[in-house]
Amino acid sequence: MTPNPHTGILGALFDEYSRAVKELQTPIATLSEETFEYVFDSMTQDSDCRSIQTILSHVVRSGFGYANYIRRHFGSQIDSPEISIVAKCDAATFLDLVLDYTEASIQAHWGLDDKALSNSQIISKHGPTYTIEQLFEHAIVHILRHRRQIENALATVQYPK
Repeated sequence: MTPNPHTGILGALFDEYSRAVKELQTPIATLSEETFEYVFDSMTQDSDCRSIQTILSHVVRSGFGYANYIRRHFGSQIDSPEISIVAKCDAATFLDLVLDYTEASIQAHWGLDDKALSNSQIISKHGPTYTIEQLFEHAIVHILRHRRQIENALATVQYPK
């Protein structure tokens, strides 16, 4: 087993975030374009959860959003791409870009200690205030929830051949 390359609390959080993204990429890699785009829940009120494509597009947009919260906190430049819908052929690439962008967002801050992280305050556009640690934890669980949603859809939905 290869050791995780990053150090400190942020390193641990980023490595787990990276692991969650890689685990999300696994079920996506072998899907056909038709399965990826198939609307398996046309009745949902949440337009981000109608198909694997809309779920993944939401995850990518959210990933850039989480990194942008961190960049704003540190006073760094925001230069994430505008994403509307992710095509199947671009899904893995966009998820890798989220990781690269997030890693660049914290590159100069690996050594932050628990006190510095606990004192960081990020107000989300939805209202809750997070520390950087809580934001990362939320981002990790967000990916895990949507990975589970995709896995459940693939196990229970009758996709066209």
